[in-house]
Amino acid sequence: CSSDLTNLAKILEHITGARKKAIGLKARDKAKLTDRQVRALRGATYIDFINVPKATQIKLWDRYICEHREDRLDLSGFTMLEADILETVPLRYSELVLYQNNRINSFSWLKRFSGLKTLSIWFNNTIQDEAIAEIAEAVPMLEVFEVHSCMSLTGRALLPLSQMRMLNKLVINNTACRWQEKSYETIISDQEWETVDNKSLQVLLIDSYNLTLDVIAFILRGFKALQNFIMCPAMLDRKSTRLNSSHITIS
Repeated sequence: CSSDLTNLAKILEHITGARKKAIGLKARDKAKLTDRQVRALRGATYIDFINVPKATQIKLWDRYICEHREDRLDLSGFTMLEADILETVPLRYSELVLYQNNRINSFSWLKRFSGLKTLSIWFNNTIQDEAIAEIAEAVPMLEVFEVHSCMSLTGRALLPLSQMRMLNKLVINNTACRWQEKSYETIISDQEWETVDNKSLQVLLIDSYNLTLDVIAFILRGFKALQNFIMCPAMLDRKSTRLNSSHITIS
């Protein structure tokens, strides 16, 4: 480790002062943390949750919540956090970010977030379609919902989300997401598509190479307020007259 620091110091000697200033690079002995960074280091961090008993996690969680009173709760890095510990979360957050929290795959605790407006879930391969239904029931007032690279989800997750009357932006970012069961049958049945009558969603992004023209046609029919429909370029290359709409921008 000391040899690495020595090599780094030698590299820094060849960088001009102007260049260091331009990129914000400072020597260790001259670096100064902001007051916020100092407070963060003194408080509980996600590293403290690793390899500790559940009782300890609960105490750490209470401490972490007390130290983070902003409207946005970012749980990136909390890979060891269990869902039931979140039952103690206060109700004040309007935005929640879950990033690689693979131990969180049930969401009844979201009912405590009565003021939640934005929810983003990233890289959680344990979440199934049923969990999306649980989210829709727990936070029906959600306005923005994003799922990124949650590889166990299928197009059926769209069904419970279509019942959310305040949702105006939806992102399903998963290039491998299944939308078609067979060449003549979508993963959501024709009868189920008939129940979709959403008048709130305005922006929809579906980044999937498996999106088909049949699914797109059903979406255009069921989401009445849709204004922007964004999809992967590969799908746009196969665009046909069935995608044309006078009130929707497709990009």
